[in-house]
Amino acid sequence: MKKMLILGGGHRNIPLIQAFKELRFYVITLGNKDYYLGHNYSNEAIKIDFNDLNKAKQIIKNKNIDFIICGSGEESYINTVKISHELNIGNFNTLRTTNWFIINGILKSFVWIMIYLLQKGFILKII
Repeated sequence: MKKMLILGGGHRNIPLIQAFKELRFYVITLGNKDYYLGHNYSNEAIKIDFNDLNKAKQIIKNKNIDFIICGSGEESYINTVKISHELNIGNFNTLRTTNWFIINGILKSFVWIMIYLLQKGFILKII
């Protein structure tokens, strides 16, 4: 079973978690907040701060993570891009492009569009 690590575990990540579980991924969420509702939907929740990149990278190595994806926040997105490039896992924009998206408010619109498409089943058909 392929393993997906999501940097985040908040309620906005629940559709993402459910979609990857439907695709038979083992989903691990990362986040140090006990009240993050998404942790209840993942196969495994690791309660560390996803801003601690060294710990996150160690988890990726120790758990043999196949894919990483950001949660729905800006910090999560930036950290996912950094880790992706450092460990050569995933296919993300450069950090410069990522920061441009955030500064121009494009990220939030993109996240909500992706959540909508996931809920409608469109993304499942593509993957």
